[in-house]
Amino acid sequence: MRSRPLTGEWGGRRVTRDRGGPGDPAATPGGTVAANPRNGRPYRRLCALVKAQRQPCWICGHDIDPGLDARHPMSWTLDHAVPLSRGGSLLDPANARSAHRRCNSARGNRLTIRQPRASRRW
Repeated sequence: MRSRPLTGEWGGRRVTRDRGGPGDPAATPGGTVAANPRNGRPYRRLCALVKAQRQPCWICGHDIDPGLDARHPMSWTLDHAVPLSRGGSLLDPANARSAHRRCNSARGNRLTIRQPRASRRW
């Protein structure tokens, strides 16, 4: 069921919103809501391409179970070798890697993978 867009005043200009209420920062003049590039067809196509390759996690090296729920910590996610916040390309296949959700989250926006600490027992 689709609802009608809401209308209202924002900064003296009339706008329409597809979601949210008054004061919603996502509402912009003209009624457009900022689009998330990760919801677009090119990004979904890249995800499907990388996931179909069935590569192991590039961070820990273990296999990724494709049958897990997307919210599971060991489920598949698309990771970027050069993080987007560091200038990496969102849609470049050379920048895309398979990773576990937990490994991807733990890595954050670092460029290098954390190495295990050496034992003090020699």
